Amino acid sequence: ASAVTCLAMDPLGSRFSVGGRDTNLRMYDFSGMDQRRRDPFHMTIPEDGHWLVACTYSNTGDRLLVGTGGAQPLVFDRDGNEIIKFVRGDQYVADKTKTTGHTAAVTATDWHPLEREIVLTASSDGTARLWNLQGKTQFDMLVCHKVFQAKNSRGHRTEITSVCFHPGGREFALGTSCGSIQIWNVSRVSGRPERVVYDAHGSSSKPISSLTYSVDGTLLASRSFEDNAVLIWKAQRISKSSRPIVACQGLPTLHEQANFAFSPDGRYGCGGASALATKSGPDGAKAKGELGSLNFYSIGDNGGIGTPSVEPIAALETQSGPIIAKWHKQLNQVLVGCSDGSILVYFDRALSKKGALLSAAKAGRGVDELSALLKSKAPEGLAAVSGEILAPFAQARKRKRRGEEEEVNPVTRLEPERPASGKHKAGGQGNGATTFAQFIADQSFQKNKIAGLDPREALMKYSDEKNYLGADKDKVLHSKTAEEEEEELENGN
Repeated sequence: ASAVTCLAMDPLGSRFSVGGRDTNLRMYDFSGMDQRRRDPFHMTIPEDGHWLVACTYSNTGDRLLVGTGGAQPLVFDRDGNEIIKFVRGDQYVADKTKTTGHTAAVTATDWHPLEREIVLTASSDGTARLWNLQGKTQFDMLVCHKVFQAKNSRGHRTEITSVCFHPGGREFALGTSCGSIQIWNVSRVSGRPERVVYDAHGSSSKPISSLTYSVDGTLLASRSFEDNAVLIWKAQRISKSSRPIVACQGLPTLHEQANFAFSPDGRYGCGGASALATKSGPDGAKAKGELGSLNFYSIGDNGGIGTPSVEPIAALETQSGPIIAKWHKQLNQVLVGCSDGSILVYFDRALSKKGALLSAAKAGRGVDELSALLKSKAPEGLAAVSGEILAPFAQARKRKRRGEEEEVNPVTRLEPERPASGKHKAGGQGNGATTFAQFIADQSFQKNKIAGLDPREALMKYSDEKNYLGADKDKVLHSKTAEEEEEELENGN
């Protein structure tokens, strides 16, 4: 199975969606699962040929924003039906703020925490765009509402790799490929961010692969796949000279989509760590594979004096590398997407509620032991019934099977067209409509066959021996034919 590249849960925690490098978007519902059945209730391919990079539910959970490797994000409803697609910008325009859409691959998406119709997307073209889902459209595709262009410390355009809305909705954070974290105001459109810190993960310009706000918005976590640590920042104190308050060590990863998740109270956090190692197969053979663990950290504030490094307080080993972690604030459960395509759900029966607990409480429909025993003890070949058994009032099968239809249909059998039969018909037009002249000719040919008949004999059918010529009733028609008169003359002589 392909690795999980994006994971999203709705605000109520009843459904979640998963995207991977196989270009499939899978939707799950906790209420439709049990201990055995855990399949998605819907699967779709948002954009063929592009794997999914980001997905986010709306603040009401009725819609889903999906970003793919293409330049056009899409919005789906709760059941997986496409609602609208975003427009693609003109890639030949040098100033990307003048285009109506993204011109390069989408890298991150997020939904406004308070506004139902406002979404945010980021792209490799160096722009972050606000979209109003009720705004202007162009050829049935949505046109962007506002454009924000990110730049590095030298003023050059840089790629945006991650984006995250503040829980209050007044600002959002951008992570760039040059390693900077930029805070932008939603209501203002200016060429510069309000707050920025360059080289957040070191002087080597390590790209920011993930940004996550805590539930109350006071903390901001940044992660780089080139760094083995996750840095925790005071969101309101970010500046060029600011330093993180905590560095969570021991988080190496092999995936660019790796992130960090806060607990609902903001006191703890978790992230996936992965590395290549030698694994033993079922047959005992050893081979290189990916192993990992989900590490939990306790986050404290030292007042801004230095940056203490903390080690994980707990580590849960996994059979594959965990990539994306989501800690739901309502359910108090952690969903983890792994490199083998599996989804792990961690919960506590005392502290968590609903979500996975609903499906864990349902017993799967197993095999009835009594039925299995009777089936195994049933005699074979002693009392058999041959032929078809019909229930009372059973009707014959009306629909033909596919094989039978193919045998009857001459098109599927590749049978050549037979010549048409009948008069005035040729080729494949035998069963088609005929002209009026052909219809009259057919009728006269079938009914009015008068060839070889004597006209007088035909008239005598209607005479009743009282046929008249014209209006003179004294002129009675001759009752004998010319041949009969000649015979009488010959006999008389």
